[in-house]
Amino acid sequence: MVMDTKDGPLTTFDWDVLAMKPFQGVRMNIPMPSKKEDLRTVAYALAKMSEEFHKYASSPLGTNRSEIGNARNYTAYQHNSFRKLSGEWKEDYEKLKEAEQKVVDIKEHSRHVTRTR
Repeated sequence: MVMDTKDGPLTTFDWDVLAMKPFQGVRMNIPMPSKKEDLRTVAYALAKMSEEFHKYASSPLGTNRSEIGNARNYTAYQHNSFRKLSGEWKEDYEKLKEAEQKVVDIKEHSRHVTRTR
């Protein structure tokens, strides 16, 4: 395959190579934690993503096509990382909910034993 050495705006061919439609956005779900301290995790991930995008935009060696492809791939990677993080936070939430339910069950049981309300 012969590559064009000039690096202009992406053409229809370039978008096809990237398996994207022209100016197609990429979607990413960013989970919201149940504790405000965990917002730092999201902030660090977004800051890292910003740094990566800046690196792709500033790369003297990469072409428009290659760097936009890299950015798309990094976004997909980050999307999967957020999905995993969301799952971890959901597990933590479920454990907390289960622990709270045990406390409620114990209180209900003690009401029946002591006949108090």
